Formats: sequence, structure tokens, C-alpha cells
Amino acid sequence: MHLLKDAVTSGDLGWIQSAHDSRSKVQSMSGARQSGDLSGAQKAFSSLAPRGSQGLDTLA
Repeated sequence: MHLLKDAVTSGDLGWIQSAHDSRSKVQSMSGARQSGDLSGAQKAFSSLAPRGSQGLDTLA
């Protein structure tokens, strides 16, 4: 929460949007996992990887 407060205080809207997007992706991954949609959960998880990385391949 401290980072969010600092971002809001400084007006760093890019960081705030990035944090929101990441949270939405985590919620999507969790929902897919809970419903038994392994493929959907893997896809949502790989979307959390930093740009330019190999997504799930980086965990192998």
C-alpha cells in the first residue's frame, strides 16, 4: 500500500495503471484456476511475465 500511496502522491499514473492491470490478471488467473481451467490459468499467469521474457518458460 505504501507504493500505491507514493504513486498517487507523485501522480505516477503509469505505475497505478500497471498495478491495476497486474491485479486484474491475478484475479483472472485465480478465477480460471478455481474453475478448473488450467489452460486459462496458465495464459493469465504468463501474461504477468515482464515484457520480452518467455513467460512460463522462465520457470522451467
